Amino acid sequence: MFDGFALDSEGGAWITTLVSNRLWYVSPQGRPHLVIEDCNPEQVARLARYQATTGVPISILYEERRQTLCNIASVAFGGPDLRTIYLGSLTGESIFHFPSPVPGMKPRHWDYRFNA
Repeated sequence: MFDGFALDSEGGAWITTLVSNRLWYVSPQGRPHLVIEDCNPEQVARLARYQATTGVPISILYEERRQTLCNIASVAFGGPDLRTIYLGSLTGESIFHFPSPVPGMKPRHWDYRFNA
């Protein structure tokens, strides 16, 4: 299940997937590339069965897992040069981060000037 996403300065999209603990990069040309995977195949198969039959119960998003990423749900660029990727999770107690090969898209409000 796709969840959080962030855009980089070159037009690429970085997308997290719930339950499967994956981070995808989709190029501006639309080509997907798996960046990180920390999944439990049994859990992913269970999710697929739910999707195909009764629908996905919210409880599956918060179940105890042994994966490191703890159900990543969000991705964001940060740091002064926007070259750090941060991953937030639903059940973890940490925010994971790593250097990005490209900077994130600069937020519009960074150029906003207040007139006092």
